[in-house]
Amino acid sequence: MSSVVLPDAVAASGRPDRRAAWSTLAVGARTALLGALAGLVPVVIVASAMTGPRGAVVAALAGGVVIVQFAIGLPLEWFALARADLAGMGLALAGYGIRLGLLGALLWVVLAWNAGGVPPLWVALGAAVATFGWVGGMAWSAGHGRVPLYDEASGRAREGARA
Repeated sequence: MSSVVLPDAVAASGRPDRRAAWSTLAVGARTALLGALAGLVPVVIVASAMTGPRGAVVAALAGGVVIVQFAIGLPLEWFALARADLAGMGLALAGYGIRLGLLGALLWVVLAWNAGGVPPLWVALGAAVATFGWVGGMAWSAGHGRVPLYDEASGRAREGARA
């Protein structure tokens, strides 16, 4: 079984630095969580102002379900990334399918609990904003990560590679 090795996690000795690899992945997860929360907080405030505390709770529950769904899937995605083969891709896709089904079921429970007390708009907004915030945070983190340039012949990082 292989482990996760990212390009920026290669030590000076040329061997993978697993601590750096997991640290890089953890930074991406933390940025995604901050993105989801940054999007969710204004929705909860507006829901509270427009429909009262119950609207805020419903929006926060929907967003929380989405955040938990993404967070639970991170270890599975990291493991599938480490495999880097067809089985890893199948594992990632199966994980997405299972989590999507669970997400739908949990959001249905939130809607059933709400039972007409608050417009379903707040469930949809809470879930959508948390999703876009999470994906946006992951994209921002991926776009700002270090990716050194490698010489294909030797597999070593080139001097003067952009940091």
